Amino acid sequence: MVLPTRSTENALAYRLPLSRTRLRQTSSAPINGSGILRPVRSDSTTIRQMRFEVLQNADLKLGHKALVLVLVPIIFEVLFVATFAGLLVQSQAETKREREARTILKHHQFMTTHLLLTGVFITKYELGGFHEKYLKRYEKTLNGINTEYTILERLVENNPLVLRNLKEFKVSLNGALEQLQEFRRLNESGQQLAALNNLAKLQTILPLLVERSATVVEHYDRIAKVSPLAQERVQDLMTFELIGGMILSVLLALWLARFFHATTVVRLDTLVDNILRLQTGKPLRPCLTGADEITDLDKTFHLLAEAITKSTDELMSSESRLRSVIEQMPTGLITLTDEATIETVNPQANAIFASRSEDLCGKPFGKLLSEDAGNIESSLEIMNRASEKTRLMKCKRVSGEELPIELTITDFTRDDHRGYLAHVQDVTERHEVERLKREFVAMISHDVRTPLASIKLTLELFAFGAYGSLSDEGVQRLLADERSCTNLMGLINNLLELENLESGKIVWEKRLVDLVHVIQLAAESVAMVARESRVTIDVDDITIQVLVDETRLLQVFTNLLSNAIKFSPPMSTVQVKAHETEEWVEIEFIDQGQGIPHSHHELIFDYFRQVEDSSRDRGFGLGLAICKLILAEHGGAIDVESEEGIGSTFLVRIPRKQSAGS
Repeated sequence: MVLPTRSTENALAYRLPLSRTRLRQTSSAPINGSGILRPVRSDSTTIRQMRFEVLQNADLKLGHKALVLVLVPIIFEVLFVATFAGLLVQSQAETKREREARTILKHHQFMTTHLLLTGVFITKYELGGFHEKYLKRYEKTLNGINTEYTILERLVENNPLVLRNLKEFKVSLNGALEQLQEFRRLNESGQQLAALNNLAKLQTILPLLVERSATVVEHYDRIAKVSPLAQERVQDLMTFELIGGMILSVLLALWLARFFHATTVVRLDTLVDNILRLQTGKPLRPCLTGADEITDLDKTFHLLAEAITKSTDELMSSESRLRSVIEQMPTGLITLTDEATIETVNPQANAIFASRSEDLCGKPFGKLLSEDAGNIESSLEIMNRASEKTRLMKCKRVSGEELPIELTITDFTRDDHRGYLAHVQDVTERHEVERLKREFVAMISHDVRTPLASIKLTLELFAFGAYGSLSDEGVQRLLADERSCTNLMGLINNLLELENLESGKIVWEKRLVDLVHVIQLAAESVAMVARESRVTIDVDDITIQVLVDETRLLQVFTNLLSNAIKFSPPMSTVQVKAHETEEWVEIEFIDQGQGIPHSHHELIFDYFRQVEDSSRDRGFGLGLAICKLILAEHGGAIDVESEEGIGSTFLVRIPRKQSAGS
């Protein structure tokens, strides 16, 4: 059977390992007429549109964008390697087909040669007188034919058409061999005529064998010639794909760079620019659109910037209010460094020192103090002492004028650095008032007290008849005047007492005394007044010793008992109780009088303040103030608890460190 004639490309496509249908299923690459893959050529317009759509789409999360940057090159490389591997497989298949075709042609040529030699050897066997040598060669070539056929059958077993043609060739070949065998038999038996007839039949079979052999040879010879061309075409495609792959790789890298720049870098630059704008106070750019983390971060930053702006405005407003308050304060404020260098001053401080802020800032604080104070102690020592309590000092203005000030220094921490705040109060007017007060007290002591004592003595002498007898009405009038002199001298004594306490002129003689002894002395001093008022004094039996100035403490207790008796109703009791706590020795003076209004609880300890009571003799309102000063010198205090209509309790506290048990 003769194979159908095909074109070179169809013959090549017939032997390709991948059919066109399979190639369409495994790859989108088109196939040319020879069944060889062609490189894919995408529509540039479609790619450009898709690229800009992706660039404009900012709804991807950063993770998705990272996947795009990673997966796109991977997919491209996989497709490139797969296409290149397909071309390589095709090249190898064409090489194999060429090698197989040449092998088949070689063995077919061997078989045809053996067939022709068989006829030659059998003819020589006949003409050579039936020589055994030609017979062996005939048999050898006959075996060679069978061997070559077996090899050819194995080589073309995968090609049904060629295999069928080869089997038909085998049938004809077997017929020719049978004729040769019959020709040999007839010659050996002496039937020459019959042998010649048989040889004529053989001569008619041989052309048919040659024709069918030529068909097989033509088929594989065509393959052997076309395969190198196909290999060269595949190699050209591989070269084209390598170059195209490199170009596409560069273009893909540029596209990915543009994609990353458009979807990430530009948005991050916007975020950084907003940060710089916030730092410089410029308006922020509008919020980014999209659904990625950069958008969330930008929205959060806008909210944060809004909160910072609001807080900054509030802080500036608060700072403005604070600055206004500081500038309007009647007290001078000076901020100092930890080295006592002036940092800032408020207008009142400028007014006190009669200077400007630029003249004071940067100078040592000690230069503002008077020279005598500056020579005794350094600025830091002054600051340390003024930190303990308010100090009265002298300062000097730029003009050299000295003036008294009240200085208090507090420390603070700012930015991990210690600083100081100096409160400066001009006490020039206060000093002038104190000077006038001292002069007034001195005038009272020398110019009023002595004549008043003489008047009191004269009135007493008149009352007792030293200068003659007086009527009863005259005696009563003299006694009333004498009591007025006594009250006036008491006022003068209280004023002198206050002056001595405030100026520190009193010498305190503190020693251990029995508290109950001081209370009993105070009770005895007011016993006559208590009997006249029909008031009982009840003192607890206590055994507590305190370290005090007995005379001054007796003065406090006497004043408190006198007030309690004065405001107690007849037939009532004034109680005195004492006990110790962890920190204090507390003494309570309890009466059953009319009580003190709550609004007067703090006022009664001020100078010249007292509870109004028209039914009682009015005093001068200095007794409780003197008691407060005496107890303050002992480190103690005095307080009152009272309800109107029930009574009052005055509580005296003396620190336990002043007691003997400390």
